[in-house]
Amino acid sequence: MGIINGLLSLPVSIILVWWLVKIKKEPRFEVKDIVRMLIFGALSCVLASALSLVIIIWSALNLIGLDTIKEMVAHPENAQAIVDQIKANSDTGFSLARVIRNSMLLIALPEEGFRFLCLQLAVRKRACVRSWMDMVLCGGIVGTGFTIVEDWMYSSGGLGVTIMRSLMPFHFMLGAIMGYFIGQSRHTGNILYIIPSIVVPVLLHAVYDGAINALTSYDEYVYMALGMVVVMLAVTVFMIVKINKWNKNSALDGELLH
Repeated sequence: MGIINGLLSLPVSIILVWWLVKIKKEPRFEVKDIVRMLIFGALSCVLASALSLVIIIWSALNLIGLDTIKEMVAHPENAQAIVDQIKANSDTGFSLARVIRNSMLLIALPEEGFRFLCLQLAVRKRACVRSWMDMVLCGGIVGTGFTIVEDWMYSSGGLGVTIMRSLMPFHFMLGAIMGYFIGQSRHTGNILYIIPSIVVPVLLHAVYDGAINALTSYDEYVYMALGMVVVMLAVTVFMIVKINKWNKNSALDGELLH
């Protein structure tokens, strides 16, 4: 079932990449350019997941302590009681702000940070990247590469989860936004555009994931979670419409500054 779910998540990603390649004006993306960007997008997902895991393990070690771990290993029959006691001591009540903060530190910052790095590497010295519009398209393709790997990671989460994730090209949208600001930075020579290229995706990502995580703990956050889903879908549609509009006015794109 996991393989079937993984395959179901691919069509939307394939359609998005095909659309981005189709609207690209001269110089066209070559197959090697597309593959390169998808691979770097997939790499950013793997690196972000690894870093998030390291942060989680490090946080758990700090919370539990080496002495407690040694005690659990020495007396495994008492392990559950020790875990329950740790949970009781660390339970300070639910806080939406803390959930969003944790989503930012554990998910949004690693994923957007590595996406930023891998996007820069993916387009480095590529002849097909000449305008800020090209950077938007490249950001979308790198984000789609991220999506493909992440959707396969979640493919065992059930058919409903797979369909929902595939219909919301979340990372495509965040990648396109990041590409837009990076493109504007290169086009205008204003390095300050780099700040929103990271900050905007991180904030959108953290609030969205925070709302979803809050829902898993308390049902009363269902409206907040649904609201963020609507917002993300709206932003995604907005980016698709804007990309199409920018493409029609591509004569205004200008050359990138390298």
